[in-house]
Amino acid sequence: MNDITPEFYLSGIVIDCKDARALGSFYQRLLGWTRISDDNGWFELQSPDGLLLNFQTDDAYEPPVWPSQACKQGQMQHLDFYVDDLDAAVSYAIQLGARAADQQFFQANGCVVMIDPEGHPFCVIQKRAS
Repeated sequence: MNDITPEFYLSGIVIDCKDARALGSFYQRLLGWTRISDDNGWFELQSPDGLLLNFQTDDAYEPPVWPSQACKQGQMQHLDFYVDDLDAAVSYAIQLGARAADQQFFQANGCVVMIDPEGHPFCVIQKRAS
């Protein structure tokens, strides 16, 4: 084994779902990011700074249960988004088809756990003043 450690750069995140176009469109409206691709079960968004958020259709996809429960598909990842106005961001996400998670653990810290239209949790976090 050599002593050279290769550098890794995160180019993007891939989220499995039942309908890549539907879920990708939800996040495109939520975030305002640019759609790069929408083809054959693959939907790709790009942030202003170049991060790719990809959605891949998986016919066997099962929505995660959150909070986790024994013997059920739990979340394997979640996305965190900072916002300037927490209440407005939560309201907007709900208008687009998300819902607030039934259980909240972090609201006192300015964080609301949301569930996207296909069941993935994501957090909306009040950006703190610098």
